[in-house]
Amino acid sequence: LDFKQLDDMVVNDRYLLDYFHKDETEFLFHDPNLAKDFLLFLLKMRILFDYFIIKRDRKEEPILFVRENKNLIMIELLFNFSAPQYFAQDWIIVLLSWLDKREELIEIDEKDKDKKVKFHDHVIIDFLENFDKEMANVRLSDKKIIDYINEKVEAIYHNRAIDIDTNKRLEDILNQGTSTPHYWFYKLDYLLWEKGKIYEYINNREKIDIKNFRLSRLNSIEHIQPQNPIKTCKDWDNSECDIDSFGNLALISNHMNSAFGNECFATKRKEFEKQLSRNTIESLKLLLIYNKYDEWNEQNCNEHHKEMIEILENSLQNMIS
Repeated sequence: LDFKQLDDMVVNDRYLLDYFHKDETEFLFHDPNLAKDFLLFLLKMRILFDYFIIKRDRKEEPILFVRENKNLIMIELLFNFSAPQYFAQDWIIVLLSWLDKREELIEIDEKDKDKKVKFHDHVIIDFLENFDKEMANVRLSDKKIIDYINEKVEAIYHNRAIDIDTNKRLEDILNQGTSTPHYWFYKLDYLLWEKGKIYEYINNREKIDIKNFRLSRLNSIEHIQPQNPIKTCKDWDNSECDIDSFGNLALISNHMNSAFGNECFATKRKEFEKQLSRNTIESLKLLLIYNKYDEWNEQNCNEHHKEMIEILENSLQNMIS
């Protein structure tokens, strides 16, 4: 079928027939068997969506249907929060397409009298992590994300790989102050959380507990060394670590950014510790900084900058086979 491009479509059941219109007189589904197959396909997509895509409970907590898998929830939250258009979660189309081709992931336990469904979540997580790495490389290329999504769906159904020509330096994209794309902060926090990688970068690891951490929607980029610091703050020599470099940035909520204001490092650290006392962590990057460093100077900022970029760069290269 010759469907429209995803970015031209408005998902609305009232316009469903328009997607299958050939002209004024003929519909694609003039064949009743084809129409039946299409309806069965929609039912299958609905079932896959219900079982494998995160939803929100009454407390707005992310959940998965019939079982709990935080690893799967976290990688889906990474896609959810970093989608170029929040109301157009195109990654779901890719995941459903892939699940449609991988029926072996859903297995009925015939020995169980209730015929329970067995899930192979680790395989799905591997796919999503690989998919995210491709998406990250797309962000370092001239290819539009929506074009990549369309290409990815076709590649899944035709069992072929996608070539992505990256021509942008990651560091240039990260060192843009408040213009730095939020995706890279979400991705870094996911990488720091995954398998406890954050513990590799701190000494007093017994003081950090991230078991309750999960990615959340954030919308404000914080400068750890303020852009316009109050008079009592130590002056910086920007030649070693620029104010707008990734090392000096973190993604947090508007509320916390307002609480930090233009205060110095020590004052912000105390404000952050209040959040920790409420068992709330907005940013693992920020947690690492306030836990590892007793003061925030150009040298510490530069060290942190290099370490975090190394994590991101390594993640782009280590594709899952």
